[in-house]
Amino acid sequence: MTKITIFANFYIDTEERFLRMQDSFLSFYLAKPSKWVVNIRGKFKHRAATFLRKHLDEELTLTYLHSKAGWFYDTASLLQYINTKYLMLWMEDHINIAGIDYYKSVLEDIESTDIDLLYYTFHNIDSRYDHMPVSSTETIYYFLLDLYAHKIMQQNYPGAYIIWYGAIMKNTLFRKIILNPPRKSERKYPVDTPFDFEKNATQIQWLPLLTGFTRKEFFASVDDDRKPGYSLQSRGLYPIREGRKSYAHKSTNTE
Repeated sequence: MTKITIFANFYIDTEERFLRMQDSFLSFYLAKPSKWVVNIRGKFKHRAATFLRKHLDEELTLTYLHSKAGWFYDTASLLQYINTKYLMLWMEDHINIAGIDYYKSVLEDIESTDIDLLYYTFHNIDSRYDHMPVSSTETIYYFLLDLYAHKIMQQNYPGAYIIWYGAIMKNTLFRKIILNPPRKSERKYPVDTPFDFEKNATQIQWLPLLTGFTRKEFFASVDDDRKPGYSLQSRGLYPIREGRKSYAHKSTNTE
């Protein structure tokens, strides 16, 4: 199977986020990725670590970095542990609903097409890929996101980002982003959150990128309704234990 690292530098600060992390993990870990590099922050970090250690062995690298320098700085120190061609940016509140066999097939097609990044969640939530000159395999569509394709994408969905976080991507691309963090004047979000990792429609210096998305729904968000009725909770597929909280605009540099 394609060698891949599951990477996470997330903040587990409530019982609810801890429960969602467990459910997300259990939905895909049997695909047996090559390794896991996980940094956990927040007051539930030790409970989360105990859970991961229970299911993983020597393939797990686990840390508790939470410096004032922020998410990019701490993530950069973890690059030494990632030596696979691809990595998946694991979001703890997104769950695999397509099954383990499909997960494995997607990874094989990523390897065979040599794409730069593939989005694994928020499937068909908007029209950004309409009229794109795509190629396909059994599990994925892919296209070269160059200036021409970018123009089409912006016509379909003005403001569509060039790179967003819910992706499987080449290690080389991930390293390039991490080692070129936004300047303080360019940040939109608190320094200890990962949201500035994403590249908006104006940041065309990151192009071209061979970009892919799955032919059928792969992962889905627990509670983020990017369009009405999208989330697993809205579909009645995940319990509603508490209301949705946004972590994008608040600092989390506390324990």
